[in-house]
This record gives sequence, structure tokens and C-alpha cells, in this order.
Amino acid sequence: MGPQAVPRGFLRTYVISLMSRQPETGYSLMRHIDERTDGTWRPGPGTIYPLLKSLSREGIIVALDHAGRQDSVAYSTTEKGKKELAEMQRRIIERGTEGQALMKLAGELFPASDSIQFLIKHYAAEHDLFQEKVMELPETERDIALKQVQAMLEKQLEWIRLQLPQKAH
Repeated sequence: MGPQAVPRGFLRTYVISLMSRQPETGYSLMRHIDERTDGTWRPGPGTIYPLLKSLSREGIIVALDHAGRQDSVAYSTTEKGKKELAEMQRRIIERGTEGQALMKLAGELFPASDSIQFLIKHYAAEHDLFQEKVMELPETERDIALKQVQAMLEKQLEWIRLQLPQKAH
């Protein structure tokens, strides 16, 4: 996955999000993205360091210290950065329907067999992310989310059973 595959502004939002959780260096950001994408995307120094410089000039992040090396500076999100992140997250959630619409169009790019394989891989990745994130929720919220997904999956499973031929025993 190259930079062209990543929506404009996504890296900025992602970097601010990571730094809102803990201080990060440019190197740690590159390493983290590389690991989380299984090596399919690693923004290089020519992308990361100018972005950090720009975010710092805008007051979105602040340099903390020299993380043990002269050239290694850790950054953290400022209050201004946290406000911008919250606004970006709100906009992404609102635009979720746009992503769903694009998935419908992507499904039309390929023959049915290829589309199904694409969707199965996409579903598996979403399932893994859901499992990871749902465990971060407080128990009450987790139970609500799990019940919502259970209802959705039961409905899907019912449809699948209706589509499969019934075999006589």
C-alpha cells in the first residue's frame, strides 16, 4: 500500500491520535505504522519529519525531550491538538456512510468471485479490529456492543442458512 492508497489527511490524524496516547518520535511512528500494516505501508522520513515540523509549528504537538539521542525528539499532543483530534474523529464518524458507499462501488469493480474474496478479507480484518477494540470498552458498553453485533450476525447467519441447499439426512 503506497501513499496514494491512504486518504488525504489520514496520516496527520493518525499521528495526532498516536501522540495523544503517548509521546512518539518520528522513528517510532514509522515503525508503528509499518508493524500495524504488516509492512504494507511505512511512511518514510521525507513524509514523517516534515509533518512533525508542521504540526509543531501549528501548536498541535510539542517537543518533549531528546529521548536519549541528540537527533531523537519525542512529541506529544497539546490541548489544541487534542481538540483538533476530537473534531477530526467526529468528522470521520459522520463520513462513515461515505466509506460504505465506496465499498458498494468497489464491489462493482470486479466479477462476483473476486468481490466476494475482497469482502471476506475485509470482513476478517474488521472482525479482528472489533475484537481488539471492544475489549477496551467498559463492561456495560461492551455488553451493548456485543449484543448489537450478535443480533446482526444472527440475522446474517439466518440469511446464509436460507441460501445453502438443504441436504436430506
